[in-house]
Amino acid sequence: IISEIEGGKPWRDAVAARYASSNPWLHRIVTDSRRDLFFRMHPPRAGARILDLGAGWGQITLPLARSGHVCAIEPTVERIRFIRAAANQEDLGDKIWFVQADFLDLEFADHFDLVACIGVLEWVGKFAHPLDPIEAQARFLAKIRKVLAPDGRLVIGIENRIGLKYLMGAPDDHIGCAGVAVHDFKLADKKWRALSGGPLRSVTHTKAELESLLAMAGFSGTEFMAAFPDYKVPEKILPLGTETEDFLKSDF
Repeated sequence: IISEIEGGKPWRDAVAARYASSNPWLHRIVTDSRRDLFFRMHPPRAGARILDLGAGWGQITLPLARSGHVCAIEPTVERIRFIRAAANQEDLGDKIWFVQADFLDLEFADHFDLVACIGVLEWVGKFAHPLDPIEAQARFLAKIRKVLAPDGRLVIGIENRIGLKYLMGAPDDHIGCAGVAVHDFKLADKKWRALSGGPLRSVTHTKAELESLLAMAGFSGTEFMAAFPDYKVPEKILPLGTETEDFLKSDF
């Protein structure tokens, strides 16, 4: 795919040719324009300094680079090459800096106006041995707070561990089975060890748990929103409270 893009094939066409039939979900989350809906609703100021953690295939990096200057952190070199090739096609190559590393291993001399952490926090514990996964998440968030400008913002996209689909028996998006991650971490870890033979390293939270974790890391003024049908490819994003309740009562 990278070679095709570097050779001039439009990057969306290259992804579609490879995955539209063989892996339609991957094709969708890489190319769907709704991936950055939140940032179109709440755009960063022009010229903002932006940190994209776990940049993946660039679904957030590329649109944010149209507003400011983006430092994309991604441990997988092939994904960095993909984003760079796509960015060059969209004349955004001079707006993005790439770092192949683990965020916890980095130190920054400057501060960022915006940090995007979309689909990343839940995986932090998986790559932070031998730390307890929740302790790793706490350190991760504390480090983000350290690199944010005084008026900077952190945007997190993550599933609620007691989301309705999980309570109704859907497999967890991270471990692939039902009836485990919906429990508090101690019980979930016990159940996962019995099933897999190893510790639970991918951790999601309830709203209250995530709010507490953020407060421990030094964040205040936290706002929560609900994404429908989910945050990966959202069609609607609403603040929790009256707007969300009215929407759920409607014939959506």
